[in-house]
Amino acid sequence: MKSFGLPELRHVTNPRDTTASSILDLCRRLVSIIHKSSKLTEKEIGLGAAQFFVLQKLSDGQSRSVNEIAELTRTHQSSVSVVIKKLVEKKMIASAPAPGDARKLSLRLSAKGKKALESSKIEAVQDRLLTAIDRLSAEDARELERLMLIVLSELSPAEQPAPLFLED
Repeated sequence: MKSFGLPELRHVTNPRDTTASSILDLCRRLVSIIHKSSKLTEKEIGLGAAQFFVLQKLSDGQSRSVNEIAELTRTHQSSVSVVIKKLVEKKMIASAPAPGDARKLSLRLSAKGKKALESSKIEAVQDRLLTAIDRLSAEDARELERLMLIVLSELSPAEQPAPLFLED
């Protein structure tokens, strides 16, 4: 077989190679699921996955602060602020000074945001992922977290708040 100057491919026989290939495939599948979900929400209601996730957290009609939304989305306040700003610009969220503390914002779903949620039949991919993680035993969830931290520290050793999915 002609190699075109490339090294000859070898068959994977080392079990670690097989495991690494499987893990890489699982990562690709996860990224694909998140990407497809974001494209679907963009097509259906004009919002990316991160914006849709935040919007859903206001669906109960309650006014919330940025910090409360960060808690509900399990995201750092600085990351969720970027998404909130975009949703306010799109008039999906109404923003006003918080009663009793004008330094804070009071955020609520606008009529346009409510209409967008009512027209959607989609569950946020982040909620689906959280549900899957919640189904793990506490021990398995901690082990998954531990292993992911090891892998991610090899990829990007500097810790910084992670943005919401597909929201950079």
